[in-house]
Amino acid sequence: MNYRKSEAKEAARAQFRGVWAAIPTPFTPDLQVDEAGLRHNMRHLTGNLKIEGVFCTGVMGEFWSLTKEERKRCVEIVVEEAKRGGCKVIAHTAHHSAHETVELTLHAQNVGADFVILMNQYYPPASDQTMYEWFKFVADRVDIGLWMFDAEYSGFGMSPEVTARTCPTCSRLPVTTCLRTGTAGLKSIPRQRRSLAWPGLPFTSSATTLPPGLSMRSSGTRLRM
Repeated sequence: MNYRKSEAKEAARAQFRGVWAAIPTPFTPDLQVDEAGLRHNMRHLTGNLKIEGVFCTGVMGEFWSLTKEERKRCVEIVVEEAKRGGCKVIAHTAHHSAHETVELTLHAQNVGADFVILMNQYYPPASDQTMYEWFKFVADRVDIGLWMFDAEYSGFGMSPEVTARTCPTCSRLPVTTCLRTGTAGLKSIPRQRRSLAWPGLPFTSSATTLPPGLSMRSSGTRLRM
C-alpha cells in the first residue's frame, strides 16, 4: 500500500481504475493449491490481458475451502506476480472469526496488497450492531484500506443504515473505503447511496464470469468434507 491509513478513501478513489478480475484458485489433481498454475494465470492476466488489478482469495477463489496458511500463500504469490506485472491487488481476508480476519488482513497488508475486501461475516446471522462492531474491530487494528463486501452468499445483507455507519462518512472508520455488492443487493444501491451522502459509487458485480482468454490450469472445484 502506498498511502497512510487516513488516506485510504482517497487512495481507493484514485487507484481503482480500468479492468479488475476476480481470479479463481487453481488446484493440482490431488487438490493442493497449484502454485505454478496460479503464477501462470497471473502472468497471463498481467502480460497478455493487461489487467489493472486482481481480486484474489474471494468467492471465485474458493476461500472457504482453503486453510489459513493456503490463503496467505495465495496472497503472497498474487502480490509477487502483480508487482512483477504492474497491476494492483485486492485480497479477500474475511473470516467469521474477527481475530482470524485481523490476522489475514495484517498479513495481506504486510506482504504488499494494495487493498483488502471483507465479506460481511457469514455465520451466524448478525444484527446491524454486531456487523458494525465486527467491521470496527478489524478496522481499528489494520492500516490497509478495507472494502465492504455485501455478499448475498452470507444469507443476510448490510442495511443502508449499517453501511452508512461503517463507511468513512461517519469518520469512525476512516480506513473503510468502498462498498461492493452482489447482484442480489442491487436493489438496495439507491438507498445506500442516499444514506452514504458521498459521491463514491458502489462497485457491483456478480463475479460469475472469467475474463476472455483466461487459461486455467486447474483440476476443478475443490470440495472439502
